[in-house]
Amino acid sequence: MRFLSKLLYGAGYVCASGCCLIGYIWCLYILSGVLHIWGTILAVLFIPATISLTPWYEGFHNGNWLLLAMVYGGLIVGLILTALSGMIAGDA
Repeated sequence: MRFLSKLLYGAGYVCASGCCLIGYIWCLYILSGVLHIWGTILAVLFIPATISLTPWYEGFHNGNWLLLAMVYGGLIVGLILTALSGMIAGDA
């Protein structure tokens, strides 16, 4: 059971980190297209705001909800896997 717990924890961490990293790069691309160099500078300075607000902008303005689904969905799946890992290990 300990191996399964570590496997789920690792999978959750990789899922959440990977989706956020890919989402952040996609957000940088969107903001650089809309706000040019200043958008890119602000996106780098305010990483949490970039990851949390840009997917909503992309969804409402352009109708592309894939970025929102990827960033928030990846976080939710990663958190669920990490929580399952804690339950299996007996930490919860």
